[in-house]
Amino acid sequence: YNEPLAVDWTSVLKPYHEELVAAIRAADSDAHENVILLGTPNWDQDVHVVIPSSARVAGTNLMYSLHFYSCGHGDDLRSRAQATLAAGVPLFVSEWGATEPDGGIEGTPACYGSADAWHAWMRANQISWAAWKLDDCDYEIDHYGVADTSCLLAQGAPLDGGWTDQWLNGHAQYVASKLREGATAPPAPTRRRSRIT
Repeated sequence: YNEPLAVDWTSVLKPYHEELVAAIRAADSDAHENVILLGTPNWDQDVHVVIPSSARVAGTNLMYSLHFYSCGHGDDLRSRAQATLAAGVPLFVSEWGATEPDGGIEGTPACYGSADAWHAWMRANQISWAAWKLDDCDYEIDHYGVADTSCLLAQGAPLDGGWTDQWLNGHAQYVASKLREGATAPPAPTRRRSRIT
């Protein structure tokens, strides 16, 4: 359930996730349960709704989704997310951008300083992430005349990868630099953890 908006956690989202988890587990019958990401209210930003253990979906290998865009989301959202982590709730940043929350429509500037604060927080908390969006903005260029800042590829980028700098758009150089940092970072200190619940 990607980016639920005005949807109640207790009466709508949690029951939906419980049904979904049961259906996935019924088809995922081997000994290695896949990780399932569970969307949280308000564009995957109200992660704090699952701080009480009674609010969480029962099961293993479940993580809750967090989304941020650095030009509009900062300390307040990080504080809520930190409180959620402190309660033992696993988070995955399944969407982020170094842009305005709208994805940088019409090429608005990126906010790299705020994005650095988010990446420092994710590194400190060993949180994995996926950036928005692997797209060359054909639609946006055709309709608005300019690519969104969050489109990672320039128009006409080859479909088979191998993208050099000439094929990168918007915040793509920044995203690539963060991927490289993660690839060259020393291993995080090991912590003894139970299965993700």
